[in-house]
Amino acid sequence: ALVRQFVVLSYSRQLRKRLPPSTLRAHGKDEQLLALLRRCAVLVAGNWVLKSELVGYEGTEAFARDLLLMLLSRKNGKITFDEVQKWLGALERFRMPGKVLEEIASGVCHRETNGSLRLKNPPDDDFRR
Repeated sequence: ALVRQFVVLSYSRQLRKRLPPSTLRAHGKDEQLLALLRRCAVLVAGNWVLKSELVGYEGTEAFARDLLLMLLSRKNGKITFDEVQKWLGALERFRMPGKVLEEIASGVCHRETNGSLRLKNPPDDDFRR
């Protein structure tokens, strides 16, 4: 439920602190909690991001979001304006409306004044190792 609420979530700074005691008692160790997380989220720049299909995206929209998440993961949570343009260019053949692409990006990112995109949370060093 927390991953669905936040969409982009830091394990140590957000998730672990908000878990009810009953969850910690029932699942205990971090390894068990991480196994649960892997079923509903992907790791991007050390943050857990709700899987595209669980957000409600299907087909090419899910592909576009997954591609964006992969770029953000490779670039430590921030892609430049030029990289955003390459992402959009790679998706041109699918003829997705700009409004849909903006919705996808704004769901996980903040747009900087220079046109770059930054993941909603800063990189979490606990999971970048």
